[in-house]
Amino acid sequence: MKDKKKGLNLENKKDTAILIITGKPKDIGYGHHTRMGLLRESLLEENISTEINYFHDSLTIKDQKTKIVLLDNRDSAFPDDILKRKVIKIAIDNRGFGRNQADFCWDVLPHFSMSHSEFLNSLKRILLPKSVSQIKPASKSAIIKKITSHKKDNSAQKLPHSSFIKHLKNTLEIECYYGQTFFEALYLGKKISLYDISPYHKKLSDWFIERWNQLPLNEREIDGSGLDRLKSFITSQL
Repeated sequence: MKDKKKGLNLENKKDTAILIITGKPKDIGYGHHTRMGLLRESLLEENISTEINYFHDSLTIKDQKTKIVLLDNRDSAFPDDILKRKVIKIAIDNRGFGRNQADFCWDVLPHFSMSHSEFLNSLKRILLPKSVSQIKPASKSAIIKKITSHKKDNSAQKLPHSSFIKHLKNTLEIECYYGQTFFEALYLGKKISLYDISPYHKKLSDWFIERWNQLPLNEREIDGSGLDRLKSFITSQL
């Protein structure tokens, strides 16, 4: 994790604001929006004012109380207005320009550019809904296989996230691509058929399966505390 400066010391966190920037689901998939929604809910529980905006180059900060900006939009750069402001910039899973622009980088999903220790650390940072993480981890018993074709019916994944999680809990087998749903299913110990929606996803999934299978059984575990870890890190900067 890159660290350029110390956090701010604010007496009243209720007077602070956090801006989360993520991409439109139809452009980058629902996983980014889902996990940032989970983070927003978790921060609001601490009475920390938090909003989510969709990414665009001309996005500006409207709330002058904003102290932290999180960017979860794949490998994009921070909008120009954000770079001009005295705010703490946190890049989530960013391997592009945003990584060098950020004050801190927080890597969540395992990525093929990671070292072994970074890979193990990323497993502790997976952002899961509390309705999933309150269940005992079962990732050691999960079975992952790659498939070259998949059923076109993805109606369950179009449900509200809370309804989809209920469906996921009650389903023994799940078809998905490398992303939020995959790690929710992995945590729950499901039988997973993993397909690819792009060459990039194929590279990620092939790499992950190979790395996962090389792990000793006692290290094949997602402990479910990633959301709390990220929230604690963010609040430590206020």
